[in-house]
Amino acid sequence: MAIYRATINGNQYGQTVDVITSWSNVFAGSTSDANKLADAVGEAWKDNVLHDLNLSYSMTGVTVACIDEPSFGGFKSYAEVGAVNLDPASVFLVARVKLDTGLRGRSYQGRFGIPALSVTMVDTSNPNFLESGAQGGLQTDVDGFVSDVEAHDGSFSMMVVSLIKDGSPRTAPLDTPVTSATVELPLGTRNSRKN
Repeated sequence: MAIYRATINGNQYGQTVDVITSWSNVFAGSTSDANKLADAVGEAWKDNVLHDLNLSYSMTGVTVACIDEPSFGGFKSYAEVGAVNLDPASVFLVARVKLDTGLRGRSYQGRFGIPALSVTMVDTSNPNFLESGAQGGLQTDVDGFVSDVEAHDGSFSMMVVSLIKDGSPRTAPLDTPVTSATVELPLGTRNSRKN
């Protein structure tokens, strides 16, 4: 089994806007599988999420690295843009996606952020939260994204990967399967992983 980190490379107003997710498959690491994952993640993001992102966002590629064996990597180039032609929210705001593994503890928790929100997705009465209708739409997007990647060739599963234990690097990554990916109402920021 191999563990991969897939980075959806993006840009918004000259700012790098990357989304990082982790996956495993049932085979030993390989460049071929890394390229398959880059294709699966890129196509699933394009098909399920991009239509809800602001027009100011561009997806430029997907970079995949095998955590177990860094010499195995993959890349797929994209030139896609978001589809929502409304005023953007701050480029630092993201919709938080909580990754649940069914286990307790920091090593079993994960999340990623969906960038390029439009101002209409932010709750007008509390700008620290998503508007509830936007949360529902993004949840559908995330469900489709994860499902499409996992169905791509049937060998990839979304994971939470822990590389640190008690403040020190682990001797081997701890990967735990994600049981659910939930879009949360509170917004997060791109410059902090502790939201």
